[in-house]
Amino acid sequence: MLKAADELAKFAARCLCLKTRRRIYEAANFARRSYGFSDEQHADIVLMHILDGCQTVDDIEDEANLSADAIERALKTLFEQKRIKRTRSGKSRGRALYLYDAVED
Repeated sequence: MLKAADELAKFAARCLCLKTRRRIYEAANFARRSYGFSDEQHADIVLMHILDGCQTVDDIEDEANLSADAIERALKTLFEQKRIKRTRSGKSRGRALYLYDAVED
């Protein structure tokens, strides 16, 4: 996947349209972040966004530009390491919505 991201970046560099170039670079960088970082690096990125105020998976996904799977793995790791806590939000039916906060030392 990282080779494909590099090819996308090379293609983007040849684009004359600035908007198209930006979107292709965004796709290449998304792939690099999703597949080029270790799980620990993903966890650090997710924790940084939680400390900045993101509380839901959707918030983190919007800010971190990581895949939902990478975010879920990072949250699981952080929760197991007791670096974050989660609270169920409201009494919603269906899929539970959790709010995440950093654990203060």
